[in-house]
Amino acid sequence: MQTSRKFQLFYEWIAVVFPFVILNPLCANFYYDWANQIWLLAYHAEYLRQHLDSPLILVKPDSIGAAFPVFYGFLFFPMLSVPALVLSAGLVMRLAVIFVSYIQFQLTKKAIQSTGASIGHSRVVACLVHWAIYPLTNLYNRGALTEFFGVMFMTSSVCAWILVLAENVQAKDREYYFGVAVLLTTLTIGTHPVTAFYFSLIYPFICLSILTNIQFLRRIASLSKMSIFVLPILGAVSVLPW
Repeated sequence: MQTSRKFQLFYEWIAVVFPFVILNPLCANFYYDWANQIWLLAYHAEYLRQHLDSPLILVKPDSIGAAFPVFYGFLFFPMLSVPALVLSAGLVMRLAVIFVSYIQFQLTKKAIQSTGASIGHSRVVACLVHWAIYPLTNLYNRGALTEFFGVMFMTSSVCAWILVLAENVQAKDREYYFGVAVLLTTLTIGTHPVTAFYFSLIYPFICLSILTNIQFLRRIASLSKMSIFVLPILGAVSVLPW
């Protein structure tokens, strides 16, 4: 059984990594905005090294005072700038792509499983979501890395909310998924505000489904007061400076 579990995890990692094989070697470059995003991460890392803070504007030879960090990735780039202090920006970005993709794959699989689907069908759906054309276009052809990550955070957040409301999820796991949902929602806002704006159109339906379903209300009420009140407040405080 343990060996079978290891093989299953191995196959899932293959499914996750498969679309990203051309990210190797580290010197590989794609559409011109890819280089801009890597440079922006390196800028944040160097600014953090020099000032122990994150930049609000960009200062470079061809533009001074560009407020780009305020509008895109105001949480995303500072977060990745920490490992970029010791690793190259290109390597950090590639590792982040794989790590966040794995989170999306797992949450999608578990959300589909919570509806009663088999593990095989759940993996197929997770692969279809993970291998979707538009995110890979953002990654390789447009170089829209903040949108790429923002959409993954949004998709993962929706899956986490499904798991919070699912009937066959244990109470302790429901608590965990609620925290994950709040965190991923916060990261969606802090990575790509445009994606977060469209995501906000989904939230009224999530709230409506909770308020109109007594079972959903009971599952939310079963969460600890810290989860219900403290975690959303912390998420709101995280994006408040923006």
